[in-house]
Amino acid sequence: MDHNRNTITKLEQGARQFKESLKVGLLRLKWSLPFRKDPILVAQMGKVGSSTIVKALSELGVGPVLQLHLLSEAWIKNGVRKIRLSPVPRLDSHIIKSLALANRLRSANHLKIITLTRDPVERALSFLFQDHQRMLLTSPDQNNFRDEFLKAAKVMLQEENPHFDPGKWFDSQLADGFGIDFLRCSPKLVGRNCYLEKNGGIEALCLRMEDLAKEESWKVISNFIGVEVKKGTASNVGGKKDGGKFYRKLVEEFKLPEEKLLRIYSTKYSKTFYDEDRERLVQKWAAKC
Repeated sequence: MDHNRNTITKLEQGARQFKESLKVGLLRLKWSLPFRKDPILVAQMGKVGSSTIVKALSELGVGPVLQLHLLSEAWIKNGVRKIRLSPVPRLDSHIIKSLALANRLRSANHLKIITLTRDPVERALSFLFQDHQRMLLTSPDQNNFRDEFLKAAKVMLQEENPHFDPGKWFDSQLADGFGIDFLRCSPKLVGRNCYLEKNGGIEALCLRMEDLAKEESWKVISNFIGVEVKKGTASNVGGKKDGGKFYRKLVEEFKLPEEKLLRIYSTKYSKTFYDEDRERLVQKWAAKC
């Protein structure tokens, strides 16, 4: 019986991986022809509000507008490996898009890139909550999930974890892949907390998710694209989805020692994008003595 079950499981895994490979191949074929217009790439870490920008740009008909989380071959392979080992070993659509398009985009001569940042602590919590089925072996009981979630969140913000310093994403995906370096250079300020970097025909704009509610950020996006982009409505927001009230309660409960927070907000990433908010953020997340 166990042998038959293992055989069925292997066949199911093989069928799923074949379908995923077919999706990658079809997507590569779809984008194999030359772009009629220079593409706009929304490249970001995930959980930084990018869907709001993609939706607003797509409605204008500019583009093509492509959205990818990963562009580094090493990071894509690592993402696939982690998913294969998870309780839900099904490749996400963003991994499939990265497998299909990353190489072509990295070799582009002309490209506009929009990327975003987010407070590293809140981003880690949002990421963990959305992916709890993979990140946690949870039970339906909210009390059990709460304990597991708060414990796992602290692990995610250990110094060896990429969530501790999102600057590693900027180095591996943008600096190494496109020569666009927001952290090791002095990027041009084109609006409050809006930064511009260029490398030949590659132009990149970086904004903070926290500023997407401000009209000024959308004026900067409009100037960058060359078309008026109206302020978008927040979409794909964890706090507004099913379980949003429970998520907000978890966020309110989550605390870290002040010395850990001072290290998180002393990284090059945090100093570049959140230096003026450092004291407020440390106070927000600090455990009260």
